[in-house]
Amino acid sequence: MSLNITVTDQSPAFTYSPDRESTEGASWQSAWTRVSDANYDSTHTANNLASGVSSHVSSSNGASVKLDFVGTAITLYGAGSAGAYSTTLDGDAVSGGGGSVLATYGGLSNAKHTLTLQLTQSKSLTLSKAEITIRTGISSNSVTNSTQMAVTSGPNNTETTNSFFSTSGSGFSNEHQDQGYTRLDTYSSGSSITFTCSKTSALFVYGTSNWNHQLFSVELNPSTGASQGTRIFNATSKWFVLDNLVFFETGMDPSQNYAVKLTNLVDGSYSDIHSVVMMNLPAQADPSSSSASASGSQSAVPSSSSPAATTPASSSGHVGRTVGVAVAAVAAVAAVILFALFCWRRRRPKRKPSRMSRDAGIVTPFRRPPNDSDTLSLSSHMPMNGGGHYRDHSLDPYPHRPDASASATSSAQDFRGRDTGMSSGFYSSIATMDDLDPYLTPRANFIGESSRGSSSNASSGMPSPYQEKRTTRQASSSIPRQEVDAGPLPDAQEETLPPGYDPTWATRT
Repeated sequence: MSLNITVTDQSPAFTYSPDRESTEGASWQSAWTRVSDANYDSTHTANNLASGVSSHVSSSNGASVKLDFVGTAITLYGAGSAGAYSTTLDGDAVSGGGGSVLATYGGLSNAKHTLTLQLTQSKSLTLSKAEITIRTGISSNSVTNSTQMAVTSGPNNTETTNSFFSTSGSGFSNEHQDQGYTRLDTYSSGSSITFTCSKTSALFVYGTSNWNHQLFSVELNPSTGASQGTRIFNATSKWFVLDNLVFFETGMDPSQNYAVKLTNLVDGSYSDIHSVVMMNLPAQADPSSSSASASGSQSAVPSSSSPAATTPASSSGHVGRTVGVAVAAVAAVAAVILFALFCWRRRRPKRKPSRMSRDAGIVTPFRRPPNDSDTLSLSSHMPMNGGGHYRDHSLDPYPHRPDASASATSSAQDFRGRDTGMSSGFYSSIATMDDLDPYLTPRANFIGESSRGSSSNASSGMPSPYQEKRTTRQASSSIPRQEVDAGPLPDAQEETLPPGYDPTWATRT
C-alpha cells in the first residue's frame, strides 16, 4: 500500500503570497463550510471557532502559495478554471487543467521538492489540501506512531507540562484550553520550546492558529529533508483552528537523533504546541526512484535516460565490482597459504646437530691429541679476546655472555642483550661450554684462556679445548672420561680436514 499524509490549506506549512489572511480580495482569505462571515465576531469576544472543511480562496492575478515537502508523489485539491493558474514543481511549470484536482505529480525522487501554485488570470482559485505520498509498498502493521502531549489535565483543573518538552525564555502558560484542547504556549518574542526525538521517519507537530498568532520558526538539528536550516512559518488565521498541523517533516532518518526547536518571533503574538507525533517506518531498500510525469500535457520532471544511455555506466560498475571481488579473493588465498607455511616451518622438527662443527673449515678429531704441543689452534677461525670470549658473534650463539671477570652478582643478559636476572655465578659453575652450547665443537673452555700452552688452564685444573667433555658433576673428578670413535658419518659425506692435519693422529694411542 501507499502511505499518504494530508496537509490542509490551514497549515502554516503553506506559504501564501502576498498575504495568508486578508479581508481584501487582493489576497488570500480562509473559509469554512460550517461557519460564515455573518457569525464572525470581529471583537473576538467569541472564540470564532472554525468548523467544517476549510479552504483558501483568491482571485488576484499573481497570488501564489508554496509548499516544501519530501515524498514520491503529491496531489493538490481545490477548484480552478483551466488556463487561469499554473503549478511549478522544482522550477518546471505546468499549466493547470482545471477541476477539483489542481495538479498531481508522481514517481518523484524521495528528496526535497518545492511545489508552487500561482494564479495567471484574475479568476477565482481555491486551495483545500495537499495529499503527499511519503512511502509506497509498505504494510500498515509496519507503521508505528509515538505521541507526546505537551500538557495533561489532572484533578481539580491542574495542568502539568510534559517533561519531554523544555522551554527557554518567558511568557509561557500551560493553562489555556478550549473544548479540552490543551497546549503549551508563549507570547514573548525569542521564547522557544525544545524537544528531542529518535526512531522517527516523519514528524508532525500540532497546535492552533488564530488571529493573535503570527510568525514562528522551526529548526531541526541536524538539518534534514525539507528542513535545511531555520524555516519561518505564519500561523495567522481569521478563524480559531484547533488541532492544526503547524509543522511536519517526512525526510528524517530513524537511526538519527534530532533536536527540534520552535521559537516565537513576534512579541505579543502566540505560538503553541498541543502534541507531537513521531512516526517510525521500516528502512527503505532503495530510497531513490525514477522521475515521473505530471498528469497534464507536459512532464513535471525530466524523464530518466534511455537504457542505451545507461548501459555503459552500468557495465563499467559491474566490471569494477567483479575485479574488486577477484582481487580480494586472491589476497585472501595468499594470506592463508603464507600463514600455513609459517606454521609448518615453526612446527618442523629441527635437524639434530652432528658432531661436526658448524664451521665447515673445522673438524673435531675423535681421539685425544697426544700432548698439548700437538693441539690444533683455532685462532685463525675463532678469534678470542683476552678474556676468552668469542669476538666473532656469527659463531657464538650467546654473544652477550658476561665476562669471566665480572662479579658473581652481576646480572646476565639474553642473546639480545636483555637482562635475564641470572647472575654470572651460573656460568662459573659450568666447567665447559657443553652445558651451554650444544652446537659448537671443538669446545673451548668458557671462562679459561684458549691460547696454546696457557698456564691458566693448568693451574686452574680446567681442560684444554681438546680434552674430554666434562659435565658439572664430573668437574670435581680429576679422572677424564675417554670418548670413543662414533664411526663414519651417517650420510657418507666427505670430511673436510683443516690445513696441517696429521693423519697419523688417528693411529696414536
